[in-house]
Amino acid sequence: MNNKNEIVDYLIKNACTSISMRAQEEIMNKKLSKNDKQKYINKILESKKINLVLSWQTNDGYFGTRLHTPPSNSKIWSHEGCVRYLLEMGFSYDFIPVNNHRQRRWLECWPLKEALL
Repeated sequence: MNNKNEIVDYLIKNACTSISMRAQEEIMNKKLSKNDKQKYINKILESKKINLVLSWQTNDGYFGTRLHTPPSNSKIWSHEGCVRYLLEMGFSYDFIPVNNHRQRRWLECWPLKEALL
């Protein structure tokens, strides 16, 4: 393997699901069909770690109890860490748990939020 296409092809065929999906979309600029994208997402959602991270999301859309650093000796990551992990695994902002958080946090920061509710 000595050129970019060979390396990317290797990753698509042999890497974990999220790397395979992201290599196609982000490196090869391939537009996956809805069906193919859903297959990748479903496979990623089978991960125990993904399900653990999603279990940390509270009803208000927040992950854990702190934005940047979790409490000492906590087994739960910070909110920032959870969102970053989900995005790095290939989920987009349209992925419902991430999107729920984004909408709620944005509204809380918006000075005229009452006008929008």
